[in-house]
Amino acid sequence: MVVIDREQFDHGGTRLMGARLLKGADILVFLTQDAILASDDALEKLVRSFDDPNVGSAYGRQLPARDATVLAAHHRRYNYSEGSYTVTKKDLARLGVRGVYCSNSFAAYRREHLFKVGGFKPRSIMGEDMLAAYSLIDAGYAHRYCAKALVYHSHNFSMRTEFKRYFDTGVFHRSDSRINNLSASTQSEGAGFVWSEFRHSLRASPWLALESVLRNVVRYSAYLIGKQHRWLPRAIKRRISNCPSYWR
Repeated sequence: MVVIDREQFDHGGTRLMGARLLKGADILVFLTQDAILASDDALEKLVRSFDDPNVGSAYGRQLPARDATVLAAHHRRYNYSEGSYTVTKKDLARLGVRGVYCSNSFAAYRREHLFKVGGFKPRSIMGEDMLAAYSLIDAGYAHRYCAKALVYHSHNFSMRTEFKRYFDTGVFHRSDSRINNLSASTQSEGAGFVWSEFRHSLRASPWLALESVLRNVVRYSAYLIGKQHRWLPRAIKRRISNCPSYWR
């Protein structure tokens, strides 16, 4: 077992190290400690995605955890549909950032293909999974969403934590022009989520609808600040980031 100190953890670099250690593996599966398999064959179903020799990466469907709030549950159901699909290079113009979406909370990669495109990017504040998916798609491989491979995984974030995560998202988009361009080309994706969440929360409670509005103001503000982070002192960025070790 290899133990990584919290201050040394790096989303891309740590996973790249793990991938390098597993030299005899054909398929690398990544599962975070808070993702709970929803069935005994969830891993098998995810790995079956690679029966297609052109598939370079795949990720499974995340269901709300049993303690998920109304908003947290909606977030999972909106972002993880019931239907599986495969993305290739010709689909990116239409799908935008949705086409390269991936989550290493429950994802798998063909090791050979992954290293052909350079593996995971070290020093990533987040999104090392999406960057890997983009590189694989751009190299001509396919990226698979396997809706039948299920885990329970959701977060009941406070608004403070949401601010930090969306600040990091803004930093991530600003740091990579490929992801930033894909995100800019499909801004309606974010607007669709905001409207869907508001309608869903309004059916539950007017107060929850107000919370939804406030959260989305926080999210968008944090995202914009993250995209302009170069104007902020490093000490401030460490305080408002969910990954302070990134700013060492």
